[in-house]
Amino acid sequence: FPSHDMRQHGSISMATDDYQRHTQDTRRTALVIWLKPQVSADAFLATLPTRIPELAPIKFMTTTEIRALSLKIFDQSFAITYALEFAALLVAIFTVATGFAGQVLLRQKEFALFAVLGQTLNERRAWLIREALYLLSIAAIWGSILGLIISQALIHRVNPQSFYWTMETHIPVGMVLGLCLAVVITGAGAIFWALGKHLDERRFIRQLHHN
Repeated sequence: FPSHDMRQHGSISMATDDYQRHTQDTRRTALVIWLKPQVSADAFLATLPTRIPELAPIKFMTTTEIRALSLKIFDQSFAITYALEFAALLVAIFTVATGFAGQVLLRQKEFALFAVLGQTLNERRAWLIREALYLLSIAAIWGSILGLIISQALIHRVNPQSFYWTMETHIPVGMVLGLCLAVVITGAGAIFWALGKHLDERRFIRQLHHN
C-alpha cells in the first residue's frame, strides 16, 4: 500500500501489514520509488526492466513528468477559455470604438468650434487618437495588474485548496508587453476606423448653423 503517495483528493497512509490484515487485500495498484540524490532517474529506469523483468510492462514516470502532464491536461481542460478571452477582447475593442464614435457625436459643438478656428481633419484625428492611446494604455496597465493579482489568488489560494498543489509564479514580461502593445494598437486602429465620417468638417459646420 503506498505510504508516501500524493493524490489529488488525499490519501491515508498505513503500514502494508496493517492494511492487509484489515482488508485482506494483497493487490498492488501503485509503486513509488525514491532515489538517492546522486542517482539519475533516466538511467535507473533504463536499467530497471533488466533487473526486475516483472516490472517491464509498467510505465514509470518521474515527478517532473507527472507534473508536466498534469499541467498539460489542466491547460487543455481550459482551452475554451482562450476562445472566450478572444471573444471578450473583440467585444471590448468594439465597445471602445463605438464609445469614441458616440463621444464625437456628443462633442460636435466642441469640434465644430475648433474646425472654424482652423483645425484640420488630420489634427482632429490625431487629437482623438492620442486620447484613445492614453485611455487604452491605462486600461492595459490596469488589466495587467488586476490579472497578476487574480493569478496570485488562484496560485496560492484556489489551487492548494481545490487541487492540493501549487506552482511558482513566472511572469513572461516580453509576452505581456507585446500583448498590451497589440491591444493598444488594435484598439486605436478600431477607433480610427469607427470615427470615419464623424469627423467631417461639413457635419460640424451644419451643426453650428442649426444652433
